[in-house]
Amino acid sequence: MRYLVLALTLLLACAAPTAPTAPTAPTAPTAPAGPAGRYPVPAPVGAIVDDAAAFATFADAVRPDLERDATTAPDPGTRKERWFVLAMLDALDGDLDAAGAALDQVAALEDSPAAKAMVGLSLRAIVDARGPGGSGDVGAALEARVQALPIDELRDELAMLRTMVQQFTPEVCAQLVDAEVGPHVVDGTVGIDDAHAIVFQRYAVVELIPVAADVDAVLAAHGIEPLGE
Repeated sequence: MRYLVLALTLLLACAAPTAPTAPTAPTAPTAPAGPAGRYPVPAPVGAIVDDAAAFATFADAVRPDLERDATTAPDPGTRKERWFVLAMLDALDGDLDAAGAALDQVAALEDSPAAKAMVGLSLRAIVDARGPGGSGDVGAALEARVQALPIDELRDELAMLRTMVQQFTPEVCAQLVDAEVGPHVVDGTVGIDDAHAIVFQRYAVVELIPVAADVDAVLAAHGIEPLGE
């Protein structure tokens, strides 16, 4: 939730049109990993959301530390965040069974039934639709999930999701990563706490934006208004 709020704050800040600038060619990392606890990213870092090779290099480097923290970090909040990042990485790798299992780990660490049901809602719908026995219809899978939610308890969270699917584009996702992660880049590397921002925006570009219209339609049918309306 902390990151979603931050993402939307940055999204609204980035929403105003800006003068076009000459494109900067991304510089892909050449090393498989940076120093211990640091992971390679391109320059500018926002290019990673649309650069499969650079993202794969980053993901391969950071995954072992995410897996370690997901099971050994003393703070439940850290474990939840690491499991959620792993769920998105698994989905991006096409391993939907593993993505669903990682989301189950996140849900197990939530306290309230509503929070458990809301965990990774868009990703749950993708897993339901495209996993074994799924219909392939992400909108229908999301509708089934939303019908089971306590909507009045989760109206703010659902409004965030609707705002994201309306506003996210690859360019906006890159801007969000530049704004949030850019100040933390040192010698072409970032730390593990930046993995959530990077992986979430890559997930948005590859998985969420292509089904944005379906997600928007489902939420609109349930009376969910985007933030600011």
